[in-house]
Amino acid sequence: MTDLQERFSGALHNTSRAWRQALDRRLKFLGLSQASWMTIAVAAKARTPCRSPKLADRLGVEGATMVSMVDRLVKAGLVIREPSPPIGESSESY
Repeated sequence: MTDLQERFSGALHNTSRAWRQALDRRLKFLGLSQASWMTIAVAAKARTPCRSPKLADRLGVEGATMVSMVDRLVKAGLVIREPSPPIGESSESY
């Protein structure tokens, strides 16, 4: 990697980190983090409710991370968890 590429990579990483921190500060009064806000945003944009594994895939996190995030959001009253129909039926739930 060239020096320019390394500097660009470092700057991109620092910008991303600063963005997440700024979002966390702005959302703190709502009791949200950037991760919880993104989870809500992705779920809200879905055309149909989606299962936790699909939501995790869309957010680029592990399944266990997504389950605990959804648990916290349900407890806070920000999302509703519905039972999933058997696999193979058209509707999905999270």
